Amino acid sequence: MPIYIHGTGIYGGRDGQFSSKPTQGFRRLIVEAGIAAMHEAKIKPGNIDLMVVNCMNPEGFVQVDSENAARYAANEMGISPDKVMVQQGDSCIGAAGIYNIKRLLRDYVLVVSAERMQPILDENSHEYNHMRKQSSINNTRVIAESVIDEKDRAYGLTMVKIGDLLMDMIIHQLGWQGYEQALKDVALKKYKKAQELPYAQFRGKIIGDRDYDLAARITQYFRIHDVVPQSSGAAALVLGRKPDNHKIAITAIAKGSDNPIITGRKSLVHSKALREAIASASLEAKIEKGVLRALPMITHDA
Repeated sequence: MPIYIHGTGIYGGRDGQFSSKPTQGFRRLIVEAGIAAMHEAKIKPGNIDLMVVNCMNPEGFVQVDSENAARYAANEMGISPDKVMVQQGDSCIGAAGIYNIKRLLRDYVLVVSAERMQPILDENSHEYNHMRKQSSINNTRVIAESVIDEKDRAYGLTMVKIGDLLMDMIIHQLGWQGYEQALKDVALKKYKKAQELPYAQFRGKIIGDRDYDLAARITQYFRIHDVVPQSSGAAALVLGRKPDNHKIAITAIAKGSDNPIITGRKSLVHSKALREAIASASLEAKIEKGVLRALPMITHDA
């Protein structure tokens, strides 16, 4: 059964922007995104049958009681708090939350995915003294380690160390000598491309070769500008099972899974989870798997 999209919203409205330095609390992120989605859908709060809030659960990221915050936010929007469901998980919870809507679908469901993170990597770290830089790097490592399974940590793995392992493999297999310039080119392109995206975290900020070269190195291969600082924000959808003259619909939602323990996976580069999700979605949508595989996609295997 198709899932119809009635309205969308983002924290900050049409001029909103995901930010590494949030000025609003978790509750306010939910409220602003939710109100924007209902306004676009022309749906009153009283018509919402269910409100689903998706958020990450490590307290180092959220640092708030998400259950209570979501219910207070619903009450502020005019939605009965007893209609609220909070789904917590890792960094794929936004996608997983949408997948779960298949079994939770009502006439009108407000879905809000929100994160309110504490600043970890400071975008302007090169303007601060060495101690400030080092503190930022250390905090990054604490968070990076906290979301890795203890079995992986026993091997000394962190999120950024996994990136180093992938680089080691690529350099070894390809005999790649120009990786330092390549990483710099990717970082510079990332900042430049952000200027074209209305909600990009790096919008309004450009770095040059010198900025990159002076940035603190956080691993053997990566500098601060090679990774994305934690960002805060919220996005919302009003979904439903009635078309209501709306022509946009989700025809298939699928998920895949892999061993959450990195050292237990058969491959670091060939995602079993993505292959499973593509196969299931293709089957549900009644299209060939090759059609989805040929499309440009942004993927996050978490």
